[in-house]
Amino acid sequence: MLKSRKSIMSIIALALSSPVHGDGACCLEGGSECSQFPDETLCTLFGGTWMGEGTTCSDIDCTLGACCLFTFQLECWEQVAEDDCYTQGGDFLGPLSTCEVEGYFCQSDIGACCIDGNDCWDSVSEEECGWFGGEFMGDETTCANDAPWCVTYWGSCCFGDSCQEGWEHDECEYAGGVFWIDPCELLQDVEMCVPSGACCLTDGTCLTNVASDYCSQLDGYYYGDGTTDCYECFALGACCMDDGSPCFESNWFDCMIAGGVEHHEGMACDSQICGGCNGDANQDFIVDVEDLLLVMAYWGSENQDCDFDSSGTVDVSDLLVVVSAWGSCE
Repeated sequence: MLKSRKSIMSIIALALSSPVHGDGACCLEGGSECSQFPDETLCTLFGGTWMGEGTTCSDIDCTLGACCLFTFQLECWEQVAEDDCYTQGGDFLGPLSTCEVEGYFCQSDIGACCIDGNDCWDSVSEEECGWFGGEFMGDETTCANDAPWCVTYWGSCCFGDSCQEGWEHDECEYAGGVFWIDPCELLQDVEMCVPSGACCLTDGTCLTNVASDYCSQLDGYYYGDGTTDCYECFALGACCMDDGSPCFESNWFDCMIAGGVEHHEGMACDSQICGGCNGDANQDFIVDVEDLLLVMAYWGSENQDCDFDSSGTVDVSDLLVVVSAWGSCE
């Protein structure tokens, strides 16, 4: 016993002689008493709770502690008086108790809650989630990271030949549509989202389920929304007339209706395809000043009607062809 007292006195002497120590409040007897001590070592030696360097008993209430409450969720409040805790319907965990140590059990997990499989709430306690019949995803979870499948998405719904906005994902699929997060204006190239029909291309090919805008981009003829067949879809070509009229491009049927005598499928009109002569740029069977003016107008270009030598450029060689062929074509 004497040895023990000597040990205590040695510690006290050491603490008092230490060059580094600071006064602070020390709560003793389970929070019923507060005394000023020179440092934490002495406070701990006497079974007290050190309140920190620079604190004073006049500022410290050693009777305060943690209060565990159950309202909409389990909650723990710090620095609460015992009477106040009981008034709130809580359970006082003792003087100087803390939520981290004594009150760890009464703090709810807070995280994401999935309701009915398509509606997700963030920052919900596990108890609240259970009351609403939801699935709690775990402490510190979020809807975006831990329950992306439960988030309600809104966007566009495509029904084969039309696109409608403002649809919820599941409702769109239940209605037989295809859901897209993008607005309808960005889905013009999606077959299921825009009106479609038959499209006749210049080479006679018939395409089905094609949007009108896409058909136009291909220089085709669009037969209308909902059409499935390209009736009278023929390849374009040069249509030759026998009355001196210029050659024009059409399909063979329209060429025949217009009185054409010859149709060259897949070929473009030029100065010779309809029996004219080289140098007859306007295909009126006469090489004259009009053809000369056309050559001058397209000088330096790749115009095929005036490029008589097929060099790829209208130049002086083509001008000489006009001069040499001047007059009526045989």
